[in-house]
Amino acid sequence: MTDEGPWHVLIFEHTQRGRLLSQQIHVGDDRTAAREKAMSLALGYEPTRPVWIKSRDVFMASVDSWVIQVHGATVSSDFEVQVARLIAQRDR
Repeated sequence: MTDEGPWHVLIFEHTQRGRLLSQQIHVGDDRTAAREKAMSLALGYEPTRPVWIKSRDVFMASVDSWVIQVHGATVSSDFEVQVARLIAQRDR
């Protein structure tokens, strides 16, 4: 795969309704910058649940993908952060 952009960071939250895209952030044409933004979000993004985060575990699933477990006082949840290249846009 080429490193040419445009690059985005996608955040997927896991809810009772399933895996939902909660944010799509355009980073630009620099894949390294997109990876840095993704890592920053893996460490600092606050998902819908838990409301108060006591701790988080960040797992690097691949060079462009992180799985994060967040732990609150009584609830834990997880979300994913991914770097993705936009390859097509199509209007109907």
